[in-house]
Amino acid sequence: MKIGLQLETTQKLALTPELRQGIEILQMTAVELNQTINKELLENPLLEFTNGFDERLPETSINWESVSREYDNRGY
Repeated sequence: MKIGLQLETTQKLALTPELRQGIEILQMTAVELNQTINKELLENPLLEFTNGFDERLPETSINWESVSREYDNRGY
């Protein structure tokens, strides 16, 4: 009779419903995504559509010339 230990490692990926939904969304074209969003908005009264831009955030403009000068002055 032989007694011994055996070690085995495995990897598993559990596809949760959220992960499945995320994968499906990432595979959609822009038209399909727009249609899916509109469908969900119609079916779920708790969802509401808002513009993706936050008007409260100040607009920042980057002076690329000064950034370039600063970058050059550091000796990179």
